[in-house]
Amino acid sequence: MEKTKHDPLESAVAQHAAAVLSIPVGGTLRHFKVRLMSLDEKCLWTETGVEQDMLLQQIVDCKTTVGMTFRLDQTKFIFTTVATQLGQESGLTGVPAGRLCLQRPALLKTVQRRIGYRVSVSPAADCTLRAWKISEEHRLEKKVNSACEIPLSLRDVSEGGLGFGIAPRDGKPYELPVKQRLRLAVKFEGQELVIEGRVRHYKTLPDMSLVVGVQFVQNLEDPAARQTMAAIQRVVTQLVRHEARWKKVAG
Repeated sequence: MEKTKHDPLESAVAQHAAAVLSIPVGGTLRHFKVRLMSLDEKCLWTETGVEQDMLLQQIVDCKTTVGMTFRLDQTKFIFTTVATQLGQESGLTGVPAGRLCLQRPALLKTVQRRIGYRVSVSPAADCTLRAWKISEEHRLEKKVNSACEIPLSLRDVSEGGLGFGIAPRDGKPYELPVKQRLRLAVKFEGQELVIEGRVRHYKTLPDMSLVVGVQFVQNLEDPAARQTMAAIQRVVTQLVRHEARWKKVAG
């Protein structure tokens, strides 16, 4: 039997993912936050603000082409479609007001979200990192034996991961395999954020020290994990500002 191809729109609807609806108004685009609610072969139902009903009814009546974007993991999906029905305003029994029906799009375009920029962490920045090697079974919230802590120095942070250096031991590189699971504790301005990571790659320098790249493991279905990732994003934003000020002073 041929394997069914994964449909990102179906996955987004199953999660009731947030999306942005873009409507052309007066030569410009107006953007509204919506939520993906249900999907069948012809129709995609979204939940919108009830206060937008007059505008939404207008685009339904005029068969206006609209745009929509949503995200899954680090990928943004974009499509255009036509609005066809509007909840109770169109006399649809059992459909709440503020529910907009769009034609199911025939084509989704993808845009990879840029999260690769790593901001350097200067010694003056109030940002530190501790990391421990953990097993696949270890629960992230549990503390780890001190023998598993990695003797590192934080180099940079991004929304998707971080980098650190490890000095050699007895003239030999520190042993840290790719795909090693890590418990990471990022502390910034007094707030500690605990997050799971995986070693993606490392490079051995001539002096036998290591430069290690780590990717955050993001469980977007866990509300607490989403809050942690949002906090990481705020840390990166503040570090970018700190880096810009430091470069301005140094220059």
